[in-house]
Formats: sequence, structure tokens, C-alpha cells
Amino acid sequence: MAARIHFVRIIRELAEELGLEAESYSNDWGFRLRKNGKTRYVVGYHFPLNRSSAKELCQDKSLTYDALKSAGVPAVPHIFIPSASAGGSEDPEEWRPLLSEFIRETGFVVVKDNYGTGGNRVFRCDNVEDAVARIRELHKIIYGAAVCPWQEIHEEYRVTMLLHEPQLVIRKERRYKMLPDGTKEYLEWRHNLGLGAVAYRVTDPDILRSVEEIAVRASRTMDISFASVDVVDTDEGLKVLEVNAGVMMEHFAGQDEEDYEIAKSIYRKALIKAFED
Repeated sequence: MAARIHFVRIIRELAEELGLEAESYSNDWGFRLRKNGKTRYVVGYHFPLNRSSAKELCQDKSLTYDALKSAGVPAVPHIFIPSASAGGSEDPEEWRPLLSEFIRETGFVVVKDNYGTGGNRVFRCDNVEDAVARIRELHKIIYGAAVCPWQEIHEEYRVTMLLHEPQLVIRKERRYKMLPDGTKEYLEWRHNLGLGAVAYRVTDPDILRSVEEIAVRASRTMDISFASVDVVDTDEGLKVLEVNAGVMMEHFAGQDEEDYEIAKSIYRKALIKAFED
């Protein structure tokens, strides 16, 4: 988890500008905000706008996929493999057919923490034994893993949504080095900003139209009021990768002053809305 320097600064500045009484807890991980007899909390990157059930739905990658698939929203498959403590089986023979199918179809299977964020505990495996080992490793520390077929991602976008309206669309550019032939060699296969990717604001109207359309469908399906929707461009078209109920713009806000002000303006809207109810 990145240091929350910019986020904390934004919350403190907004509290002063909006006339909110602010008190921080646990090294600024939580804020109690008060105004006109109303109390609201910001915890982590979660704002008091989302229902708890919607937040939990977003937290669970396999449930997110199930909900989006049921609604006809294109999404990257995430198949839940529960640990024994969550009612699952530790017998790898039950997992092998699915793992083998994904590897046979795409060359890889992705194994990840079903509840994780930031690209942490995400593994790309090219053989069943490695995938089984990764699942067992995850089962020791969490209730369940999720497995996905490998998707060749041409571009990854993040759409910040407030009340089902797009506020910001960024493209995540992975770190790379230029080869003598002029091609790019990427230094990281994941597109996470916390792993070194850089965020670029999207301005192309055609890209905005298509990416925002699927993000709006996803946010409405998930019944989530304030969230970021990750959309990937694959060989099969645009798909939702995940929906994040915690709206983290720490890396984006830290890139330059203009991006900082854009992030701050979105958080301002969220806080104003939180005190309207």
C-alpha cells in the first residue's frame, strides 16, 4: 500500500474548505468528519456513499464477475476456489481440469487473492503444478483464491465513477525499456499503478465513449455509488477486470499539480454528496 501523503493532504484541505470538523484515527487511516450535527467517516479510501453489500460485492472478484456476467456486461472471468475453512476442498484433483483448460486455451492461468488489491498476490502460471502451489499458498492466508484465463491486455483503463457518472478516465502505461529495433519491452506484466505504471488522462472521444459506456453499465449493475472501474482492451474487445469500492488516486494525484487538483475535485464532490443525505 502506497504512503497516503497526497490523499491525507486532500482530505485535510477539503475539510477546511468545506467547513468540516476533522479528526483522524490510526495514523490518518480513518477520518471522522462533522458538520451541522452530521457525522461521516472516510476509512482507507472508502467514502460514506456505498451500501455495505455493494462494497462487499466489489471486494469479491468472483462475485463481481458473476454479477456482471448475469447482467450481460463483458468481464474477465474470475472463478472462485474456496479454502477448506470456507467449505472448499484442498484436493488439487478438483482444480486441475479448470487450470488445465485455461492453460491449454491461453498458455497461462492467473491465480490471485480473491479479495486482494493493488496487484498483490497475483501470479501468472504456465503449468498446473505451479498454479496448484499458488492456490495452496493463498489458502494458508485467505478464504479463497480466484483463477482466470490469461487475457492479452492491449490497454488498461480506470474509470472513476460517482453516482454512475464518469469523472475521470486514465490509461495505465506499464514500465518499459526501448529495444534497439524500436519496440517496447515491458518490465512488469501487471498494469497496477502501485507497481510502477504511469497514469495518463484519456482525451480521445472515441475511447472515452466506449470505455465510459461499459463502466457505467458496471457501476449500475454493482449498485455502487463511488468506485473505480478497471476496463481492459483485449482481443475479444473491452471487458471489466474489476470494480473497486475504495477510490484510490494516490499515484495519480502525485504525478503533478494538475492531476492533484483533478483528484481533489472528485473527492470534493464525494464529500459534498456524503453530507447532503
